[in-house]
Amino acid sequence: METHSKKRRIERAGFPNLVIRDLPNGVRCYIFNNELPPGTGSISLIVNAGMLCEEENETGTAHLLEHMLIRAAADSIDSEFLGRIRSHTGHETTQTHTQFNFVIKKDDELLAALKMFSLIVNQELAITEAHFEDEREVVDMEYNAAIEKNIQANKTHFISIVEGHASLKMCLDNLDKIDLAMLNSFYKKWYIPSRMALLAIGKFDIEVLQYYCGVKNPGMTTPLMARSNNWTLGLIIRNADVNSNCLVIRCERESDPLKALGRQLLVMAIHERLQSAIRASTLAYRQHLRSDTFIVLSSDGSLKELVREFLRLKKWGLTSSEKERQFSKIKEDMTRSLFLYDQDENYRTNELQKKILDHFLYDDEITAPDSVAKLIEDKSSVLGFASDCLEFLDIYQSKIYDEGESFTSLKELIEECEKQLNPWIDTDTGMVFDEIPENRAVLSVNHMNDLGMHEFVLDNGMRVLLGSSSLPHSCSMRGFAYGGLLQLDKAEYVSSWFALELVNNLPSFPLKPYLEEFEMKLEVEDYIRSFHAIFDSSALASVLKLVQGLFCNKPDPADTEELYEAINSVQRQRHKSDVAFEYASGRPSWQRIPKRDSVVSGKKALKFFSECFLDPSQFTLVICGDFPIEKATSLSQVYLESIPRQHSEIFPSDRKKLNTFLIKAPQQVVRRYWRAHGGRHGPSRAEGVRFVAGFVKVTGITEYLSMKYRV
Repeated sequence: METHSKKRRIERAGFPNLVIRDLPNGVRCYIFNNELPPGTGSISLIVNAGMLCEEENETGTAHLLEHMLIRAAADSIDSEFLGRIRSHTGHETTQTHTQFNFVIKKDDELLAALKMFSLIVNQELAITEAHFEDEREVVDMEYNAAIEKNIQANKTHFISIVEGHASLKMCLDNLDKIDLAMLNSFYKKWYIPSRMALLAIGKFDIEVLQYYCGVKNPGMTTPLMARSNNWTLGLIIRNADVNSNCLVIRCERESDPLKALGRQLLVMAIHERLQSAIRASTLAYRQHLRSDTFIVLSSDGSLKELVREFLRLKKWGLTSSEKERQFSKIKEDMTRSLFLYDQDENYRTNELQKKILDHFLYDDEITAPDSVAKLIEDKSSVLGFASDCLEFLDIYQSKIYDEGESFTSLKELIEECEKQLNPWIDTDTGMVFDEIPENRAVLSVNHMNDLGMHEFVLDNGMRVLLGSSSLPHSCSMRGFAYGGLLQLDKAEYVSSWFALELVNNLPSFPLKPYLEEFEMKLEVEDYIRSFHAIFDSSALASVLKLVQGLFCNKPDPADTEELYEAINSVQRQRHKSDVAFEYASGRPSWQRIPKRDSVVSGKKALKFFSECFLDPSQFTLVICGDFPIEKATSLSQVYLESIPRQHSEIFPSDRKKLNTFLIKAPQQVVRRYWRAHGGRHGPSRAEGVRFVAGFVKVTGITEYLSMKYRV
């Protein structure tokens, strides 16, 4: 029977049609009672047994086992449906889990899929020599195809492997060493019912699902209360946030079940629940890099949200067909929203407003503010609309106009926006900056001949390393300092993950701005606290300004209600801490999992966050990219030297002396990070793609690095 707290969590997440059933053998079922589209259903078996469960000599076993189980099921079950899926389309093995997915259109297809799940749950599939070599060749081809795909992706940005897990190349190299005994051992060890979840979308009979997947396994020894598959519900609930006006879904990782099952089905299910709200609202949809998806359904303030989104994209210009499609979608949605305003007595000049929006928002270049001013003379009521525009822009006043500045007419507003939307361009290099860098004296730079990097220490003690990359128009940055989770007691550890979530939910502290190929992240890991970003070379000044704000602008909300709302938002995702380390068996911090009833002070968490990114002398900043070193040096001085110094004395700038301090990054880490991002003095191009994986010892601290890079 479902508990009251579980029902409350589900209702709050916006899934009233979700049915949860714990089967006697430990399998947990999640069923969305919808039929969208008609006559179609989706069913998946998720096993908490991914690549992170592999030992060193078992690298690649989880993926090969997935193929062998599908082939064994096709041979054991007389079904044309299973015989057609030998290409393994739709199934996946990730770092965290293995997932078997089926789209069901007929009863016999459902029966075949459930029979296969039953054999897997009860470990009745026999892994034999039949088809073993064939499947190994298929996996070999998949690994090679994935490596080639990553090589192409590396032309624009680097790809790093999940911490504690071997690279694709290591999986490929170890594939020939896997035998049947290893497959069977992995199968028996990890494929137990308590590590499984059944996820279904459609009108399924719960009793039928329980009959096939709920047969008690006599060999099961794991207590039901200690099952490890709770993360499945966590991934669903974590991706939803609902209040009276707005529903937001976030698919944050490639491994999310929502992505594997198809986002469209879930979105349609939510549409079904919110039909009354949709009739008076606008749907705004955004697709970002790294599979971040935001779906917003708002019953009020739709135009406001669209203007914000439009200006955010407009700020950085049209650089791809993706953005052009986004612009077109926003234009259509904004036009629809204006019809809602037309129902109000105060907004009868709808056509005139559209013309103003055409000049103010739609044009790629705003060149005719005077013509808009003439429209204002014709209809004085438009000034009220201009006032609303100011309200819409208020949240982005730091990007559009200075705080406290006011405008008396729409013409002044347009002129200011035009000025802000045309940043300064260096005619010599073509680089774009938010403001003209000051003429400053060049620092004493250490030329690292073995890497071709430029190294200097700012007045506040921050160590900066700049290197030219062979990746065109692409930059990567990482700033890090030693001192992470393992140095904290349990209470402080709880504060660390809580703080990072909390600052992301404070409206007054927008920590992670998302632009095309630009994403800044903060992390407090086992040994290191860091910030890193991938961006276009033209955005270097903006990224450095963001780093400056990270150290200088601390989240200290004066409005206690704002902090209260942020805490409530985080509390709805509190289980994320359980999710983060539940399946990461290789990380030492998994033993520090905070309990669900842990109480953390919001102010204490923000104080902890502020102290993590406070002293610039503790940080080493590595920037690799396609930019002039002299210009990058000047920009680093402009933005980073303004970070306040915390100590009267700083470490010397000599590179050899710097390496003797634990607080500074060791040279091996800097070298590998730089080469991993296209360093020009790395291995020769003839070597193609090289993978680096090993242990780097840093004065008693062992940190596992696993990277792949293209040179």
